[in-house]
Amino acid sequence: NIYTYSALITACANGRLWDESLSVYKRMHDENIKPDAITYSAMINACEKAKQWEKALEVFEDMMLAGVSGNTVTFNSLIGVCGKSGQWEKAHELFGIMIAGAVSADNTTYILLASAFEKGRQPDLAFNLFNQIFKSIKKVDEGVSCC
Repeated sequence: NIYTYSALITACANGRLWDESLSVYKRMHDENIKPDAITYSAMINACEKAKQWEKALEVFEDMMLAGVSGNTVTFNSLIGVCGKSGQWEKAHELFGIMIAGAVSADNTTYILLASAFEKGRQPDLAFNLFNQIFKSIKKVDEGVSCC
């Protein structure tokens, strides 16, 4: 069933068995078992661990075409693998998709995106990201009152 396949993909990814994760994912499709958000996220995570950014984007595209929404963990894995692979433009694009889709960014998201900008030698984008984070923190601080 889907839970078994998702767990197997995760176990293979954790064991650094990228090819096995991909085989399990393909077998699901061959057996007409439709992946869910957990399965897609597990496969994207497996791609991230293997630094397979192109395959991660293919899985993400499959996910979108299936009408399955990504969550913060999904996008963090995608941004992470793209950033680590020197694909800062893709990481930035994914961040835009994340925000446009009302998926919440967390500290990990910002760190991964800043790292992608640094690796891509994009200090202006990193600085703009820092300012964006600072402004959002300032808004929260201004909205909090102790009295």
